[in-house]
Amino acid sequence: MRIAVIGAGFTGLTAAFELTKKGHKVQIFEKDGYGGGLASGVRRAVADYPDEWEWDLDCFYHHWFTGDREILDLVAELGLSKRINVLRPTTATWINNRFWQLDSPWSLLRFSPLPVLSRFRMGCILAYLKYLQRTSGVSWMEKLSAKDWLSRMMGEKAYRVAWESLFIGKFGQDYRAINLAWFWARVNKRTSRLVYFEGGFGDLVEILIEKIREKSGEIAFNRRVREIFNSGQGIWLEDEDGKKEGPFDRLIFTGSLPTVLELMHDLPEAYQNNVRSQRMLGALVLILALDKPFMPGVYWLNIGEEDWPFLSVVEHTNFVDKAHYGNKHLVYIGCYLSDDDPRIKMGKEELAVLFAPYLQRINPQITKETITTSSRWLFRNKYAQPVVGLRHSEKIAPLRLPTDNRVYVATMSQIYPWDRGVNYAVEMGKRVSALIDEGSLE
Repeated sequence: MRIAVIGAGFTGLTAAFELTKKGHKVQIFEKDGYGGGLASGVRRAVADYPDEWEWDLDCFYHHWFTGDREILDLVAELGLSKRINVLRPTTATWINNRFWQLDSPWSLLRFSPLPVLSRFRMGCILAYLKYLQRTSGVSWMEKLSAKDWLSRMMGEKAYRVAWESLFIGKFGQDYRAINLAWFWARVNKRTSRLVYFEGGFGDLVEILIEKIREKSGEIAFNRRVREIFNSGQGIWLEDEDGKKEGPFDRLIFTGSLPTVLELMHDLPEAYQNNVRSQRMLGALVLILALDKPFMPGVYWLNIGEEDWPFLSVVEHTNFVDKAHYGNKHLVYIGCYLSDDDPRIKMGKEELAVLFAPYLQRINPQITKETITTSSRWLFRNKYAQPVVGLRHSEKIAPLRLPTDNRVYVATMSQIYPWDRGVNYAVEMGKRVSALIDEGSLE
């Protein structure tokens, strides 16, 4: 079959890789000049990437967990397991104007902002969610607000001190509606040992693209699809320059869910209403390249304070050796934003000025001038984080379009209850390719 794939993120690339192995003729259309989506590398995304840096740097901070079997199996199939690095970095939370390590039962027991009994109670609830509550039994969880359940089970103070600011930073005004199943998935999946791909995820993207091309797959970069339409002879695409491509026997859309409505104009009203009802937030990261360490010993810092302009600070070079990046210390400052947030339109200079006083509270040794004059890059994505409210599973659309079994929609909005991530993008790519391959035998 001739198959079109829209989007060269890990879902689209994995689906194309699987389908080309089966002998299908696959053509990928990618709006950007490089692949990877949210897991793309900075080297191809910017014009000023330092030539002396040995490894690519991820546009958005990334790591895998040791239980992420789908992506680890794909790496093994590509013969690249030797490039997997498993490390144990430190994760902390900024509460009461200081670092608190909160990445193990022992560090939780030392968390003095809570009374000892509250620490023990919170630890028991987290252990229950991680080790005792299995996937098959989470349907009851999506009927409950995570805020309400955690407040009741851990205690109001434990929830307020340890979790509320993180929920607000992640979901803004919608934080009260986030269901417990999403929180369970976050706790259940986490491991203290983390995985990184030697060379950066951008390297893995390039290798996967090359493997697809070796199997006669085609990838058209800088081709933004404007419309998808059907004819009696198959599925056709039209790009923003008016160029048409087709006919295709099957099509896989892997972009962000809201853009489906921009590309397909004959969808049933119920399907359109369902898509419109699914709220999504954008993501923003500012990357700083510093001459000195910013958070010595800490890789990931969650901000557990109210009214800070960012949610997390990730010092990549406390996870990956700075020698691969010209001995620079690389720091991500990240946040999630609604469409009407003023930060969404700020440039990197404005954001550096906005963030500087807060970064100085974390590290008083750093000057505002250092923050505002360092090499830095800014990346945004309009549709990065689904807002998962009560009974969210009722909104999850099947991968195959109900009105046309030749069209498949596979997006990060459909991996629920799991949170977005490369592992689930790969899993979805494998799943949608299997559906198409099975359909070709009917």
